[in-house]
Amino acid sequence: MVNISLLEKLAWRLVNEEQAMCSGTQHKSHIRNCIAPAESWKKPPENWLKINIDASFYSQNSNAGFALIVRDHAGIFVAAMAYSARARDVNQAESLILLKALQWINLMKYQNVIVEGDNRSVVNCCNGRVEDFQWEDQNIISDCQKIL
Repeated sequence: MVNISLLEKLAWRLVNEEQAMCSGTQHKSHIRNCIAPAESWKKPPENWLKINIDASFYSQNSNAGFALIVRDHAGIFVAAMAYSARARDVNQAESLILLKALQWINLMKYQNVIVEGDNRSVVNCCNGRVEDFQWEDQNIISDCQKIL
């Protein structure tokens, strides 16, 4: 059985660390709409959910950690998920968490969702041309675009 309190603390810590490191470089995505820059975390509109995603990457052994946290329009915790995998670089790690978040949104049948992450390259390519992304990860971005 998963300790929800521990998972929530981990997800909040990752999101808070992301916001501290980003210093204004965050982005958001309106599912089935677009991804646009956001200055800092703001509550989503009423009856919307916001999912913050982040990945960390350790280049010496290709380990990557992923987390997402879901909050409602009041900023109240709804759910969280964390996992690990191998990745080639930070862009691949960020692409994988975006794909995982979009797949999870579909699985949970969530509507009115904003996804917010801090990797400008991944966010821009998800909204734009997949050809503008590294060829090794174009399939991941293409899968994200199909879900959007």
